[in-house]
Amino acid sequence: MKKVMLLIFIWCCVLVPSKSALAGSLNLKLNGEEVSIEEYEPYIDKNNRAMVSVRWVAEQLNYNVKWDSDTMDRL
Repeated sequence: MKKVMLLIFIWCCVLVPSKSALAGSLNLKLNGEEVSIEEYEPYIDKNNRAMVSVRWVAEQLNYNVKWDSDTMDRL
């Protein structure tokens, strides 16, 4: 029984990190062109949806985004 449990534990240790390594690359297209999103790393949720930074999206659409740390407000 101990051997089986050890085998299952080792199997889980090997497979879990490989899944996260495969999820590391994400290609995004904006207006038909592939864009780089290295500075703002996207998050992929359990439903396989990519969540990207609103700041990054606004900057890609040529909006100026500034942060006022005194009032904690975006400009």
